Amino acid sequence: MKIFRLFVFFILSVIAVIALLCFLLPTQQTIRKSIVINTSDTSLYQALQHLRNVEKIMVWSQQDSTAVYQYSPTDDSIGSFSSWKGDPFLSGEGKISITGLVPYKLIQQKIDFTTPKKGTATASFHLQPIEKNETKVTWQFSLSTPRPRNIFNLFAHIEDKMGTDIEKGLQRLKKIMEAKDSVEEEKVINK
Repeated sequence: MKIFRLFVFFILSVIAVIALLCFLLPTQQTIRKSIVINTSDTSLYQALQHLRNVEKIMVWSQQDSTAVYQYSPTDDSIGSFSSWKGDPFLSGEGKISITGLVPYKLIQQKIDFTTPKKGTATASFHLQPIEKNETKVTWQFSLSTPRPRNIFNLFAHIEDKMGTDIEKGLQRLKKIMEAKDSVEEEKVINK
């Protein structure tokens, strides 16, 4: 009988600790990565406010050749959206919507994942001019993990899963934007 009581006490203690952790741990994980790009904040803003262009820099869209994208009639204003459907193990299915725009400073998005797991996230691009043709871009991604699922944040942090992917996306953005600017400069010089 004593062993049974100890076992029940142990189980109740484990449940109490898990419940306490669920209430103490945050229900959202956030990752921020930055890069300096040799281009103006105006050029970056005009490129990043289009969902089609954001798709081109996301590593996840490059990894799934089966993914099919659909866009709202406009893809560069608040309320515009892009939906995708691809391999369930690579990109799954979901929708990105533009939720906020501050010209030349900020682009905010909401991401709804429908498969393989349902969930929501937010993403944003913060633009900070440094010099005339130099801008710091910060890509922020926040993933919602409601209680009691937030207990898994102890074992799997968003940085481990997505940190490298976001850095690769920023590197891709830098390469595209700096190549675009050098081509435009060449056109001006060669006129």
